[in-house]
Amino acid sequence: MRRQLDAISYNVKHHSRKSSRSECIAIVGLGLIGGSIALALKRSSPNIVIYGFDTPAVLQRARRAGAIDVAASTLEDACRSASVAIIATPLEKSLRVLS
Repeated sequence: MRRQLDAISYNVKHHSRKSSRSECIAIVGLGLIGGSIALALKRSSPNIVIYGFDTPAVLQRARRAGAIDVAASTLEDACRSASVAIIATPLEKSLRVLS
């Protein structure tokens, strides 16, 4: 998991140097896994913009914790500007999200 986060962080930093615009990442599901990924990405690459999608209460906690920059009200809004989308939901919900 740590190597995967490092690879995402490296790609974001490397891409950001080439481009003047901020890199955007969508995280669907901001529980223990999605929230931890968001916090780790923000810590390692503070310039990225993270769009989160979850229930309103979870989105509010994630914003307060500094894990996300934008609380998206729909899955489409979360992913529209993102170059990477991370699905961090339980398997049953992941299948619904992807369909």
